[in-house]
Amino acid sequence: MRQRRYAINTTLCQQERMKTIPSSADASSNPVSRGYWTDQELLEWTGAGSIAIIKHMQANGLLQTRFEKSETGSGQNVRAWGIPELLRVAVVVDLVQETGFNLAVSTMLAGWLGRIQLDHATSGASIADAVNETLNSAQQPQRASDRLPSILDSDRPDLVHLAVVNRRLVYALERKTERAKFDPQILGELTNTTGTSPEGSKLLKGPPLHEHLGDERSILRIKLVNLAARPLELLRSQVRETMHARHYRRR
Repeated sequence: MRQRRYAINTTLCQQERMKTIPSSADASSNPVSRGYWTDQELLEWTGAGSIAIIKHMQANGLLQTRFEKSETGSGQNVRAWGIPELLRVAVVVDLVQETGFNLAVSTMLAGWLGRIQLDHATSGASIADAVNETLNSAQQPQRASDRLPSILDSDRPDLVHLAVVNRRLVYALERKTERAKFDPQILGELTNTTGTSPEGSKLLKGPPLHEHLGDERSILRIKLVNLAARPLELLRSQVRETMHARHYRRR
């Protein structure tokens, strides 16, 4: 595994993954318009390889299941996932690529961060609120706009980083706003990163991160805002598509 510099650039690997984004679904089965994603759509939008990622993330407290009636007319319920869940899964998928750890370890790291910090990093709740407001406005002529919500159409705030020192000690660096300084906090220590049952423990105390800054080659630092590019691009595309369809039906 090659060593990384302290500030990581994820642009190239994101561009490579974006080449495989599937085409937009038919409007009638558009998850943005419907308001939720099925298991299969979640896998397609995030690039996850199998349903195992859902099981791993549920075991680490990162996903809570809700159900909706299937659109197939079968009357059966299907698992339904919202935008925050979609982005959490995409972050874990990208962590596998960025860290070189396997899915089980990457999910454990995300679990140490927790749902609140992951949603803070991805702006998941804010994006969900903005998408709902935009689509609701598209049905009201006096409020309609062809513009995407700003949080989708521009850079999201850079609020949470993950730092891994010597592939062993794990830190979170978080700030409330982009004008504030990052506050580093130790998350845990990895003791075994092989196989499907990694070993590690959460820590409340540990050596401060600044003690490791003398040798930046030993630190992998990931800006979480740079992750989850795949579903965000699909969101932009399908929000535009849904807005256009609703504008057209109003005429």
